[in-house]
Amino acid sequence: MLYKQNFVVQDLIREVFESLSIKTHSKNVRTSIKKGCESPITVFADKEKIRMVLINLVENATKYGKTGGSIVASVYKIDEKNVLIEISDDGIGIEEEHLLRIFERFYRTDAARSRDKGAPVWDLPSASISSKPTDSRYMSAAGRMSALQ
Repeated sequence: MLYKQNFVVQDLIREVFESLSIKTHSKNVRTSIKKGCESPITVFADKEKIRMVLINLVENATKYGKTGGSIVASVYKIDEKNVLIEISDDGIGIEEEHLLRIFERFYRTDAARSRDKGAPVWDLPSASISSKPTDSRYMSAAGRMSALQ
């Protein structure tokens, strides 16, 4: 069930960055909202589901990104009903052969590795996420998502 409400996307991103600050600071990773994307964008969506996705992406970006690196969130209003949220990092990325499968629940790029040392697991709730993994906009190291219809 979805529990939709109005909220400012950038405020939620800041909350997620703050909630994960111990992890990001331990790897000396800087988090920020991309310059030019700071203007508040209010959406009507399931805030907690979007929070779960953002936490997953930021945790993966922290875990698999470079020590001393950065995580940058971008927010774009696509049209009256759609917002694009991008979370990017400066890690090694995902090999092209795995890109079409990253939105499969619990997909792992290297199944032989343990959960602690393996490649990112993409556990994205689909209830409020409209993803198009074949679209190049969605193919980045940390993952991108389009949500909020």
